[in-house]
Amino acid sequence: MSRGATVAVAAAGIGLLLLARGLRRRPRPARGERAGVLGPALTVVGATLAYGVLGLVANDHDVRADLGIGGTAAEVGRMALGLGAGVPLAGRFGRLFPASVAAVFWVGVLAVAVRALGPVLVRRPGDPGLVAAVAASDDSLTYFALREDRLTVRAGDALVACGAAAARVWRAAGLVTVHLGDEAVLDLDRFSLEGRAVRIARQSWHRGRRAGYRSLVCRSRDLEPDQVAKLVELSRRWRAGAVERGFSMALGRLLDPRDPGTLVVAASDGDRRLRGFLHLVPWGADGASLDAMRRDRAAPSWLSDFLVVEAARRLPELGVRRLSLNFAFLRAVLAAGAGLDAPWRLRLARWLLRRLSSLFQIESLYRFNRKFAPDWQPRYLALEAPEALPQVALTTLRAEGLLHPPWRLRGRRPGRSASG
Repeated sequence: MSRGATVAVAAAGIGLLLLARGLRRRPRPARGERAGVLGPALTVVGATLAYGVLGLVANDHDVRADLGIGGTAAEVGRMALGLGAGVPLAGRFGRLFPASVAAVFWVGVLAVAVRALGPVLVRRPGDPGLVAAVAASDDSLTYFALREDRLTVRAGDALVACGAAAARVWRAAGLVTVHLGDEAVLDLDRFSLEGRAVRIARQSWHRGRRAGYRSLVCRSRDLEPDQVAKLVELSRRWRAGAVERGFSMALGRLLDPRDPGTLVVAASDGDRRLRGFLHLVPWGADGASLDAMRRDRAAPSWLSDFLVVEAARRLPELGVRRLSLNFAFLRAVLAAGAGLDAPWRLRLARWLLRRLSSLFQIESLYRFNRKFAPDWQPRYLALEAPEALPQVALTTLRAEGLLHPPWRLRGRRPGRSASG
């Protein structure tokens, strides 16, 4: 193979590697949204241009014209579209290179098209017994197994989960379990606004009541069409086009006809304007688990507290006795490391977690949950081996929507949190 052909093949490999890296699967958008294609499309153009320019520069002795910068870019564009070279190219390079530029470009275009249309064109066969298995489970996260982009492993009546009981089973099976943190759960039969522990929540609730705020609590199936439209519109404004955060504790769809048993706790101000709402999914026969929290961006900061207190006070009217809020990553470290007599290792770990909080809302979620004096339920991660932890951690962060490519880091990302 000639030097020109060798360079062309090597450059094509580089171009395809760039495409593969740029087009890897990103967090899936919520139902009704279009997959992001701007970043991948720019990757295709950039990789094609880089490949074409590299090939022309490395084989300038086979190019029978003085192209310059603009001319080189124009030639790459022409070849990418399949129009061939506009200037004479000599030897095997001239025969192979234009087609290879077109191949890099059109492979990229096809990949972007598949990314945009894949969720519509490809549907995984549903598990006919999954809904019944979810309904029979008593785990607060089980309903999220019904996400469209989630594959749930089921054996008989058992679903894969990892609470404290499941962690013991996984350890007995030879897996390594890692304590990730704690889930905040309210026992609504015992919930009270009395005492110092719930002082902030109590103050927020009283401020809301004095300001004329009132709540609506109902099943999704009981909402009127105009109410659904207002809730969806508020959610759209809050998210402002951002990709949905959350995977393990997020359903990925809102007020869908397939979920008639989900619950809504909505707050309206004194002028009867909708200002925010909670969307909750069923948890067994008498529980609810927080899926999404939305609010008007101009609403007062205490609205999230008001909504949770209203949920705790009024959900028992619908037979709900347990309410799962958010997950607090390494909550015990944040709590124990705050003590003046805490060992230096705990204080250092807490300091690191607080530094990471600006990116991942670690401390803010813990502080928000703590306002309601919840019970803390441990959650675990099960691994085949400890050395798999870095790869699993990165994959988890991507699935939860916490890691984004540079072109998608535009402003604040609402999520399943005190403000999301």
